[in-house]
Parts: sequence; C-alpha cells; structure tokens
Amino acid sequence: MNDYELQEKTLKVHLQIIVDQCLKLQSDIMAIILYGGYGRDEGSWFQENNGLWKPYNDYDLIIVSQNKIPAEALKDLKATLVKQIGIKWVDLSQLRPDDMRRLKPSIFNYDLKNAAKVIYGDATLLELIPEIDRAALSMVEAKILFFTRLYTLLGSLDERGLNTTLKGEASRFFRNQMAKAILAVVDVLLLAKNAYDASYSKRVEIALRLYPEKEEFHKLCQWALAEKLRPQAPLMNADDVRSLYKRVHTFYFTEMYRGLSIYFGKSVSSPADVEHCMKWLPSSMLRRIWWIMKYRNFRVERQVAVMVAQGYIAAAWRSDGINKDDLNRGISLLRRADARVAQEMTWDVARLEAARLRMEV
Repeated sequence: MNDYELQEKTLKVHLQIIVDQCLKLQSDIMAIILYGGYGRDEGSWFQENNGLWKPYNDYDLIIVSQNKIPAEALKDLKATLVKQIGIKWVDLSQLRPDDMRRLKPSIFNYDLKNAAKVIYGDATLLELIPEIDRAALSMVEAKILFFTRLYTLLGSLDERGLNTTLKGEASRFFRNQMAKAILAVVDVLLLAKNAYDASYSKRVEIALRLYPEKEEFHKLCQWALAEKLRPQAPLMNADDVRSLYKRVHTFYFTEMYRGLSIYFGKSVSSPADVEHCMKWLPSSMLRRIWWIMKYRNFRVERQVAVMVAQGYIAAAWRSDGINKDDLNRGISLLRRADARVAQEMTWDVARLEAARLRMEV
C-alpha cells in the first residue's frame, strides 16, 4: 500500500469506531457528519517511527437527530472516542434537521455545506442546509479568525518560550500552530475579495493568484499548506524557532489588522485600536449593553477583556524585546477577567495565562 492508502485504511477503522459508539447513544440518529479537514479529504497525517500513519488534528463530527442528546452523554462519548482511537481531541456536536434548514451564512456553515461527508445515515440531509453564496460571507469572520488564531502565537510554546530547542512533538506542534496562523490570514484575504473556498488547497491557490505582489506571503502559504497536511517534527534550535515565529508574527498582525480595518470601517494598526473598536464603536457598545441586559451578568465583558488582552500580549513581542506598555495593558485586562492573575509577569507567563483564560472565561 502507498501512504495515501494506509491513511485511508486507518481513517476507515476510526470512522467505524465513531459510528459504532455514536449509535450506542440512542436509536433515532439520522446521520453522522464528518466535517473539517478530514471531511474535505485534507486531514493532517503524520508518520510514527514504526511506519504507521496517525491523524494529527481532531475529528470534527455532528450527530443529526430529532431528539436532543444530553450534554453529559456527549461528553462521555468524546472521552470514549479519544481513548479508543488514540487521538488528542474529538469535536462532537449535534443538530436537528430544522436547525440545518436555518443555518446562516458563515465560514463554518459554508464548509459544512460544501466540504463535509455523511459517514452514517441519510446523505441527503446535507441538502437541508441552504445554499450559501461566498459573497455573503461577512468580514465579521475576520474578527473571529483574528481572536481565535491568536492562540497560535500565545500557546504554541511551553514556559521556556522562544529561547529553546524544539524536537519531536514540541517541534511538530509549534510548526502546526504557525501554519494555522498563516492559513487564517489566507482566509481573511480571500474574504476581502469574496473569494473564499471550502478547500485548503484551493484557498491557497486562489490567494496566490489574487495577491501576486506578496512574495513573502507566497512562501509562507506554500509552507503552511504542506505543514498543515503533513506536520513535520525536525530539530529546531532557538534561532530557527525565533526566525519562524518572527516571520509569522509580523505577517499575521500586518494582514489581520488590514482585515479588521475593513470590518470595523476604521484604521486598525495596534492592539489599542482593536480595544477601541471592540469597546467604543457604537455597534460594539450596543452589542455589549444588549448582552449585559439579556443575561444580567458581566460574563461577556470578561470574555471581551480576555480577547483584547490576547491581542495586547501577542503584539507585545518584538524581535528586539518586549513592549512593556502592551504587555502591562494585556495583564491589566486579564485581571479584569480573573483577579487571581498576578499584576506583574514575564511575557512568557502572561501569554500562557491568556491561553488558559480564553478556555475558562
């Protein structure tokens, strides 16, 4: 068997385990949908020393049924699948047919409609999702991608940070996160041109064609796509780590700020600009007030504080040193979300605190 056939064989075994375990939950499951990279046949695979191929990223699954599955049962199922398959994570959610009919234009729903596969049940259920014109995808997705992928710059390294040698899984994880940051920028650049596509490979191909003047972008895109599909784990010394981080960091903020400028309708070139737009633009203020009145608590305010804090802390890094003002502002915002956060921290401690709080608040 060639490598592709070996990967497909492994995937087939894993999907059968998934189907068997899902069907144990309840009898009225109408379909099980595999989406994400593996749903579009662009999953990440790496080869172990014994020659076996393993999936690197999580499996993304949706169960379609009329009756809601209890959240605790889904949680237990995730744990079972992770253990049986030997994968880091399984993203498992559920939809009813009526939910599918009401899905609105978004990157997630566009990909679900155009790049997912039914691994059990009625394959026609995907037809319930309304057709989504790529031109209908809003630049709000740029804001979502910016904050979501900040983790790649914050949580891709342990407490030793950039001044360390990486090998094995530590190297693979760091490089994979850097690739995700670049591919998120690709998505934003395509959204700005109404040219988004459900395929990773096609997105990169389209972006290279639409932005021929961005030479560094071309190099990073091609590297990121290869790294996404086949994560590598070469030995990286501290200079290698810093060099790659600097390239990605510079490119990420330059292009993401441009995307945010389009979305907010205001020039964004710093974390302070991001904070202003997230808090004080009329649309942002109204949204914050609405959430406070609806839920009668300040949880969303804490979430916004952590989101903005991530931007400050990630942007605080410079190749010639840490910007203390941005770092301290980021720490101050983290403390609004969690008073236990220390008033003074190194950049490495602060970025890991931000990475932690984004999952907890």
